[in-house]
Amino acid sequence: MRESGLVRPCGGPPARTWSIIVGLITATLLASCAVACSVGDDPVVTDPRRAGEPSNAELLLQFDEVAVPGDAVPSAVNDGRVEASVSVVTWAGGRLAWDRGWEGGGVRTPAFGAAQRTPTAALVVVPTVERELEPGTRDFVIGVDFAADAPESGRPGDNGDNLLQRGRFDAMAQFKLQLDHGVPGCRLSGDKGAVVVVAPDPVQPGHWYRLTCQRTAGRVGLQLTDLESGVTVGEWWKRADPGDIRFTGVPVSVGAKVSDAGRIDPAGSDQFHGVIDRVVVDIS
Repeated sequence: MRESGLVRPCGGPPARTWSIIVGLITATLLASCAVACSVGDDPVVTDPRRAGEPSNAELLLQFDEVAVPGDAVPSAVNDGRVEASVSVVTWAGGRLAWDRGWEGGGVRTPAFGAAQRTPTAALVVVPTVERELEPGTRDFVIGVDFAADAPESGRPGDNGDNLLQRGRFDAMAQFKLQLDHGVPGCRLSGDKGAVVVVAPDPVQPGHWYRLTCQRTAGRVGLQLTDLESGVTVGEWWKRADPGDIRFTGVPVSVGAKVSDAGRIDPAGSDQFHGVIDRVVVDIS
């Protein structure tokens, strides 16, 4: 049973001494907070660049393999907790190349091309156990660090630059992070319908950002963080739940849209143009 007041430990100093010690510790903590915090702030200072850091993510692509910048990316390693193959698919001479990421290595995607037969490439992630990268009804977060090239227009079938996707638009189940003419957005779709959250403004080309989308407590939220300044650009929420999100025979793609068979769709690849780092799928 818990009792009020200080309890003197066996053989220890008297209760008055313990009171003095506790008082000194409390005063020290308050003084520290007065220096580091304004009134009403939480004394724990958090860096937005650490927001969404995965503690036990299913998928975590960090691209820190030993490689020569400019060399073609043959595959990648999942540093997350599930077994998965990570391969590269290409079309029309497209390639992924090793580049400098925000922290360590990154992957450069093909540059924009106005021609119909434009070079395209994507990473395709296939979990050994299909359900491992499936949120179901659980809360989850997906995220990508990126620096985008300047947005272009004029190519038929290019309806947005896909950063991370599982499931197609016309399927019941989907999660997706994209830039639509430079504007960040996410789409989550399940048995209760689709929820789309879009930022109000485009990102700055060549600038490093972290874009995350999460489903938590019946809401869907999009967060954009400026990695170079450590400032949260904005958070946008919708009180809506897409419901149960389940996939059958559908891979995860990074950098472009692929078919259920894991192949590039020439009619509309939605190729992202820029550099990608730190890809995360973290399911609660």
